[in-house]
Amino acid sequence: DDLVATVGQLKVSPGAANVIAGAVAFTIDVRSPDAAVRDAAAQDILAAAREIAARRGVGFSATPIHDLPASPCDAALTDLMADALAACGHPPRRLASGAGHDAMVMAALCPTAMLFIRCRGGISHDPAEQVSDDDTDAALAVMRRFIDKLGERCERA
Repeated sequence: DDLVATVGQLKVSPGAANVIAGAVAFTIDVRSPDAAVRDAAAQDILAAAREIAARRGVGFSATPIHDLPASPCDAALTDLMADALAACGHPPRRLASGAGHDAMVMAALCPTAMLFIRCRGGISHDPAEQVSDDDTDAALAVMRRFIDKLGERCERA
C-alpha cells in the first residue's frame, strides 16, 4: 500500500507533433518505506521495460540516479501531530509521503514529523499548486497546537 512509482520527467526527441520519436528519456522515482519492496518494484519495472523494448526491437538502458533509504518520521512526534489534528477537529491520517528532500536531511539531525496541507486537484511542487486560505488557517492552528504540546513535553523532560 505504501509503494509509489512516478514518472517525473519525459524528454521526447525530436519532440515535433507530427514526428515519431527517435528517442525518449524519462525518470522513474520508486518509493516505499520498505527498501526490499522498493527494490523489487524497481526491478520489476525495469524488467518490463526491457521486455517491451526487446519485443519492439528498440534499445533500452537505465542508469540509477539516486538510491536513498526511506526516512521514517519519529513515532512519538507523529503521535503528537495526530493529537494536534484531532484537538483541532481534523481526523488524523497517516501516510508514507516519500518526501525525502525534507525529511532525510532533517532526520539525520533530529527526530522529524510532517504535516501535509491538501492542494487543489492533488497538484503539489508545481506552479499550478493551490492551497485554500481555510486549509492554510487549519494547518497553522494544528502546527501551533503541536508546537505548544511539544514545548510542554520538553519542559517536563
